[in-house]
Amino acid sequence: MAEATPISSGTISHREHARPVTVIEPKESWFHVDLAELWRSRELLYFFCWRDVKIRYKQTFLGVAWAILQPALLMVVFSIFFGRLNNSEKATIPFPLFICAGILPWTFFATALSNAANSVVGAERMI
Repeated sequence: MAEATPISSGTISHREHARPVTVIEPKESWFHVDLAELWRSRELLYFFCWRDVKIRYKQTFLGVAWAILQPALLMVVFSIFFGRLNNSEKATIPFPLFICAGILPWTFFATALSNAANSVVGAERMI
């Protein structure tokens, strides 16, 4: 590489003053999760999640316990109502545990989808 001409009236060459270049290229697929990048930014992700939890449960009477009580109470209600429809005495696992195994992923999915929709609506000008 040839030596660059001095910048204005200084004697610093272009090579000594250069900054690293970052090239941003599109990914080959729509869905790409860079696990190494997630691991490097795990502390930032932790603080974002903790901030959301604190904001959500700061003004509630029960606080963070509501995150545990809500699925537990839903499991009790479903067990009472759907337990009467369940005539399977040969089941290997208790029915409330079976209900809990379905409620937790569904609640997570429904909440994530609802929050994603609210985020899109809330950032409509940015999009």
